[in-house]
Amino acid sequence: MGLALLILFQLPLWHDAATEPGAVPEARTLGRILSDKLSFPVTFAVPAVILAQFMVACAFAVRTIRVTFDQIDPRHEQVALMLGENRSEAFRPIVLSEARRGMVTALHVTHNRAEAKMLADDWLELKDDEVRGHACDAAITE
Repeated sequence: MGLALLILFQLPLWHDAATEPGAVPEARTLGRILSDKLSFPVTFAVPAVILAQFMVACAFAVRTIRVTFDQIDPRHEQVALMLGENRSEAFRPIVLSEARRGMVTALHVTHNRAEAKMLADDWLELKDDEVRGHACDAAITE
């Protein structure tokens, strides 16, 4: 997912016209456009990492919530519709109350997945620093 976002932000959308004869036109990418509008870099920066983590974690939430809504019996909603409720009036008190546990589960799964990924990345970074530190110590003692 992170690689797909990186490719998306680095993909040239169009080329600006060259201002001088013989000059190469500058490619406009989605990452550059967002960087210009938001006034901070989007790719290879903390916001890009947060966006990638959010996109990966949301996939788990969508899958869990989809299964939850697929398992809800439509009969209760149909009874509410027969009693005069419209679809939006029947959705909140009936469907959302039945889906509450699945949505809480999706929230927990998503949060735990994102936190575990963050901790794993931190752990790998610490291990990388530890390996580099040992390599530096070995180079100094030799």
